Amino acid sequence: MYAAFIQRCLELTSESGLMGLLTMHSFMFNSSYEKLRALIGENAVVETVVHYGPGRFAVGNPGTLQTAAFVLRREQLEMERPTARGVYFRLVKEPDTESKRIAFEQALARRRTGQPDARVYAYCQGDFAAIPSSPWVYWITQGLLELFRKNKNLGDISRTYCGMTTSDNERYLRFWWEVASQEFTRSCRTIAESVASGKTWFPYMKGGPFRRWYGNQQFVVNWRKDGAEILQSPSFPRAKTEYFRRGITWTEISTGRFGARLSPGGFIFDVKGSSAFPKDVPTMLGLLNSELLISSPCS
Repeated sequence: MYAAFIQRCLELTSESGLMGLLTMHSFMFNSSYEKLRALIGENAVVETVVHYGPGRFAVGNPGTLQTAAFVLRREQLEMERPTARGVYFRLVKEPDTESKRIAFEQALARRRTGQPDARVYAYCQGDFAAIPSSPWVYWITQGLLELFRKNKNLGDISRTYCGMTTSDNERYLRFWWEVASQEFTRSCRTIAESVASGKTWFPYMKGGPFRRWYGNQQFVVNWRKDGAEILQSPSFPRAKTEYFRRGITWTEISTGRFGARLSPGGFIFDVKGSSAFPKDVPTMLGLLNSELLISSPCS
């Protein structure tokens, strides 16, 4: 509802007019509001944002009510919008209303006298376009912004693949120690090799708990004769051309941080263990598990 309110207020603002609102802050960052940010960028410029984050209102759980106050100006000239420089006040670390008020007044006074202040940022609106989905991450450094401009996205280097859904895990999956060793192999690197092996059970990458670099390799799947039995059920053997390749996998759902793991080859993969197969697996694995020091919106 608040996003619809932003859009409607923007529509009602006159040419070169100003609109000011206090709303939840999620529209500035979340990918689900990408179209709203694009709409703002196509019609207006950011004059100023006071980013309160949590604690602005002492109601309920102050940590869940995270807000920002902002002023937008309608701008008809398309060439002017990307270069318009907005001023952002970052007050997310102050714990309550009073401390945020004091911090804002201090930061504003220093800006008016030309003094630098770590809580004040100035960003051209067009700079955010260098980042996928154009979030208003006004606190990142210019050096990091240049990395977005000059380098490829990971998606440009390697596709990701959604794996298989068996439709009946109890029937088609086992732990590797539950099957006869003569019916199980880890050595296949192509579907043709799996068929020629005559084996029934093959390693199966199925996500699992948070773990980085390596692990979660306890399952096997019945893929005898190129999945002849499993394909009789309503299963979804997606991305078959990528089965048994060496690559990188990760768990689809996790309450922890993102963790990428080596898929060493010889594995079929599950929808919960979707995978990518870049040319340089070690480098990509290292990048995916690196800690890029960008503060979150409220850190």
